[in-house]
Amino acid sequence: CSAVSLPVSGATLQDCVEGLRRRQAVEVGNKRNGLPTGDCVAIHLECFDSDGAKGETRRITVPTQLPCCGGERLLVTAAVHHSGATLASGRFIVIVRSGNGWFRVNGAALERVKSPDDAPEEFSAYFVFARSVAPDRRPLGNGSSLRPSPPLASS
Repeated sequence: CSAVSLPVSGATLQDCVEGLRRRQAVEVGNKRNGLPTGDCVAIHLECFDSDGAKGETRRITVPTQLPCCGGERLLVTAAVHHSGATLASGRFIVIVRSGNGWFRVNGAALERVKSPDDAPEEFSAYFVFARSVAPDRRPLGNGSSLRPSPPLASS
């Protein structure tokens, strides 16, 4: 797909470590922009284990055609499933939150999942890599999906 790279930025090592310990989101995306336009977004995510050791950088891809309810704003997260001795050896899970729903990206499909709070054993840590953006009102296909509008600069 015509992916746009979003390198990790705006988070310190300590932010990542504390986020892992508290199982809270750490914002590592551009604070002024939302999702870029295009079919999908490629994220370069640097990970750290609970001791602060830096893991390898992984590249994951998320489609930007997301389900959305009414005028809800979109928020995309990348989840790290810590199944290995270090985060670098763990498995990446891409999670999308739309309205009150959480979805796992499975190829081009979206599967509804429990929230990270409801399943902490599955979602060991999750990182916000992009700001939410206000969707436009153009329906896609059956009208149940909305494409995010171009990034909006915040004041």
